[in-house]
Amino acid sequence: MTGKTLVSQWADLAPIPMVLLDEDLHLHWSNTAAGRLLQARTAVMEVEGALEAVHDPDQRILRDQVQEATCAPSLRVIGASPKEACLLIAQRLQGSTNRQVMLILRPADRLFHAETINFPDIRRLFRLTATEIRVVEHLLSSASPLEIAKASQIKIGTIRTHVRNIYAKMGVTSREGLFMRCLPFTWLDGVN
Repeated sequence: MTGKTLVSQWADLAPIPMVLLDEDLHLHWSNTAAGRLLQARTAVMEVEGALEAVHDPDQRILRDQVQEATCAPSLRVIGASPKEACLLIAQRLQGSTNRQVMLILRPADRLFHAETINFPDIRRLFRLTATEIRVVEHLLSSASPLEIAKASQIKIGTIRTHVRNIYAKMGVTSREGLFMRCLPFTWLDGVN
């Protein structure tokens, strides 16, 4: 058995859902775990050989995540609710002639452990204001600062200040870092 065959078998049997697709979201390969996830149709699904988000607003996020992928992993979250949330980790394959992207799909039930901290505790732990919590929620849903400003009816400069303050308080330097910092927390609807 060659090394290439071993790697192929390992990838296919890996418990983490992985797909290989092009910038038009056409699927070229998916492992067994991804096949099960796509059949469950919680956040993403396969339609005529292409990857699609279950909820229309998430389709733009999915497409942007794949088209903007670089050789460094990047992540975004899609899903209509915390229970349906799915983390998309995208990385462009180096040397790929047809601009292929490896996408790892992490469903919410695998993101949060059984022993999580309730959402209100994140506010106390990091000394975040109610407005900062709302900005964090928007950031975790892949909203841009401009989108957050429009939704919050706050000037974009103020949103950028909130983001800087959030990053400083939580000890992160990027949206990816923010997401990783928030992983242990349970996000509850309607928390003010």
